[in-house]
Amino acid sequence: MKKSWISGSNLVHILHKPEQPWPKIDPQGWVLERSYNQRSLEVSLAEFKQAREESLHWLAELTEPDWEAAFDLPWGRITAGDMLASWLAHDLLHARQIIELRYLQTELEYQPFSIQYAGEW
Repeated sequence: MKKSWISGSNLVHILHKPEQPWPKIDPQGWVLERSYNQRSLEVSLAEFKQAREESLHWLAELTEPDWEAAFDLPWGRITAGDMLASWLAHDLLHARQIIELRYLQTELEYQPFSIQYAGEW
């Protein structure tokens, strides 16, 4: 597993390392530690694209994964299938965040002009 695709590591954990403790995550801490807010959008998008290409390659190479394999967490049981679906949903949440930021950026950049004609957000 390559370090660049952290979001898939929990799926790797469920499928291949179920005997090990659940990996700790700190998304808010990572924002500061990895300087996400200081990077350009182009750099972040390029890294995201590369990470997803690596992820898709890894997923394509899986042979007969057990999507029912599960891990018990303090808040409940999670299967590999749950994690795969959550991984996709998580990426979509990030896409939504990017779109919202781009919308706000457009609104600010074109002031004093209005974007109202485009439709309600």
